[in-house]
Amino acid sequence: MKTIYVIYSLGNPGEKYKYTRHNAGRLICDNFNFDQFNSGLTNVENLDVQMEYIVPDTFMNETGKFIMDDIKFKNSESKNIIIVYDDIDIPFGELKLSFDRSSGGHNGVESVIDCLGTKEFYRIRVGIGAKLNKDMLLQDYVLSKLNDDEIKIIISDNLKNKLEQIILDIIKLNL
Repeated sequence: MKTIYVIYSLGNPGEKYKYTRHNAGRLICDNFNFDQFNSGLTNVENLDVQMEYIVPDTFMNETGKFIMDDIKFKNSESKNIIIVYDDIDIPFGELKLSFDRSSGGHNGVESVIDCLGTKEFYRIRVGIGAKLNKDMLLQDYVLSKLNDDEIKIIISDNLKNKLEQIILDIIKLNL
């Protein structure tokens, strides 16, 4: 039986938010070729696995209901979902995998935990770095625009390769 992993990238919809720090998870996933990745999976240890990528059309803090409805529709399990989102506690341009952890104060992740009633799902956290100006409100920082150099890092082949490796690691963990 084929195992389907669903990747949800958290962020805010619309052109206004597209290149903000809060949408770093969406940016990296939007530039990742999931079709090519799926076709390559057949060459990895004869896996019967498929990845599906979904961009919730909701705002970050309302993502949980979208994901809950979607996994109910797909009759999927929370342990087979992966959310990709921004994290200020990770240096800019780094990725970190976690599972069964708290929201760490991230409202989008808290929404997912509250709606699913569990923390048992995978998270790929995209580092956006800490605020340089300590007086700046967190909301203003995460909604601030990425500069051109930062966008290049987020959509770089280097970060896409790291994302691919993390996804493969998740699959191998569950063999």
